[in-house]
Amino acid sequence: ENMERSQVTIYKKRRTKRRKRSKRKKNNTAINYIYNENNNTTQPKESSYNNENITEYEINNESYYNDNTEVEKQLNLNSFYYSDELNCTILRTPEHSFSGIEQTGYNFHSHYINTLPEFEDLRLHYLDVGDKNAENTYLLIHGEMTWSYIYRKMIPYLSKNNRVIVPDLIGFGKSDKIKEESFYSFEFHRKILLLFIEKLDLVNITIVAQDFGAVLSLSLIIGSNPDYNEELLLEMGENNNTSSGYNVNNKRNKNNEYLNIDKFKYEDESILTFGIGDRLDQIVLINGCFPGIDPGIGYLMWSVYLRYQPDVQVSKTIKRACPRLKRYELQYYDRPFINSDYKSAIYATPNIYPKNESSDSYKVCELARNWWKYEWEGKSLLIASKKDPLFGVYSLNDLKNTINKSETLILENVGNFVQEIVPTPLSQSILLHFKDIPITSKL
Repeated sequence: ENMERSQVTIYKKRRTKRRKRSKRKKNNTAINYIYNENNNTTQPKESSYNNENITEYEINNESYYNDNTEVEKQLNLNSFYYSDELNCTILRTPEHSFSGIEQTGYNFHSHYINTLPEFEDLRLHYLDVGDKNAENTYLLIHGEMTWSYIYRKMIPYLSKNNRVIVPDLIGFGKSDKIKEESFYSFEFHRKILLLFIEKLDLVNITIVAQDFGAVLSLSLIIGSNPDYNEELLLEMGENNNTSSGYNVNNKRNKNNEYLNIDKFKYEDESILTFGIGDRLDQIVLINGCFPGIDPGIGYLMWSVYLRYQPDVQVSKTIKRACPRLKRYELQYYDRPFINSDYKSAIYATPNIYPKNESSDSYKVCELARNWWKYEWEGKSLLIASKKDPLFGVYSLNDLKNTINKSETLILENVGNFVQEIVPTPLSQSILLHFKDIPITSKL
């Protein structure tokens, strides 16, 4: 009798395992979002998930990408290369790591650029969606740990009548990674983005940035020439005793001309590093913070947490904030990072935030803060999540007091990664706001 009971128990356990396995297979049916131009919505289309379905991504920007260099040959062959020019080890995630990703809605052509001055050994990945001749260009900048993949559900909406550019910061996504954590700095990411915008000659830009991407984007209106920035600080602080060195009544130089703080270049005329003040029309900041101030206890706790995580798993962090995301969607947050060597940018980011005068790019952030307060004339939308543990509502008041002519939108019951949680309402709110259609202050 006991034998029969044990056999029944074993049978029930096996049956439960079979049912779970069957259910898992059903959950692996991916949703491919198809944009419907008639009613401005995305409709889910069922398609079977198949790892063998590898998309060959198009590289159709030959003027920005040179695959004949020795660096490219070595990286494509070995996935790593030591750059004597940059004095660092470059790592590259192979394309097959992203196989099947188009089934999640990330079915966009990949573009690459490896001709940025000073950084020719690094390959930066970006998406270019929509009409290239459109009047407006949306520049979407991701935050800590994520990559362009996080915007996949918003791109179909924003690219309806606009051009949408979505870069992967160096160290994230399909862009090259650098093994040495000490190589990363706030100024490094700033310079890469400035050169990238200049190389593609983007104009009429609307920035949509989240988390660390929002922090970076606020500093982009100032260029990367340290000598010029030092001179500008002195000129702006002339006859002024304020700590910020900026006098709202003294915005003209000795020749009675407005200070041209958004255009300058290196002494080497071949390296252009303009600030984007004259290219920027509108900006959307999602759960961001102004560079140069204390980001708060949440950010400090996050940096401490990373210190004790030798091989942090990105998907687990995303899962805590977005519990409804399926496993087949979450896995692509881990795919760019083959091992811990590929995650140097993740560990470096909390430490490169410019918090005080001793921090990298602090003077640049000081200039940028005054520019946003006194010079900015475009439209701004500040979005904060009540459940964001890093920035959220904590930094919203400071941003609103600093950025001229800004409006706010508070997201209830939403965490940090809002692009995954409420992509449709978020996209619609952004588009409506810039069409001068009033939106609710809470979502």
